Amino acid sequence: MNWDEYSNLRGQHSLLSASNNSWTNYDTIKFIQWLYNSDMKERGTRLHAYASEAIQLKRKQADVDNISSFINDCIDMNMHSEVVLFYSKYAFVTADAITDVDDTVYIFDLKTGQNPANFRQLYVYAAYYCLRNKINPFSYKYVFRIYQFEEYEELEGDPNEVKRLVDLIVEFEGIIRSTKEVNGV
Repeated sequence: MNWDEYSNLRGQHSLLSASNNSWTNYDTIKFIQWLYNSDMKERGTRLHAYASEAIQLKRKQADVDNISSFINDCIDMNMHSEVVLFYSKYAFVTADAITDVDDTVYIFDLKTGQNPANFRQLYVYAAYYCLRNKINPFSYKYVFRIYQFEEYEELEGDPNEVKRLVDLIVEFEGIIRSTKEVNGV
């Protein structure tokens, strides 16, 4: 037996993997739904990569859909795409698009899935922005946009909520770090 015949696949998982074995409990209809959702997730990843590339290259799009609106608005606002907001190796995020102008942080998020989004994720990005830049959350205003379903929704973020999340991230990151250090990880 040649045990290394498929060594190029080491570390990868198939859709019908043992580690993600929820599929073993599905009937055919549920499995087809799950497969469709997996395909949509891959499509979303590719659309995000496309949008990021277009923003970085400042390639405006014909206004035909939500993604083109997202790209064009980000270019118009001179935003940065796929920005890693790093606090520690245990605590960081990647924002779809972000910029700061004067005393306002703008954070835009592109949603390609069918589940309605909420602004919680953008609040988390804002908290990481403050941590990364070592700034007081009350020293900025926050404008959040979620692009989904051929439109966008905008919200002015509450600095109190950003501060609450900053404190939570610091607390939980400390717990993670001390747990990892105690366990030698």
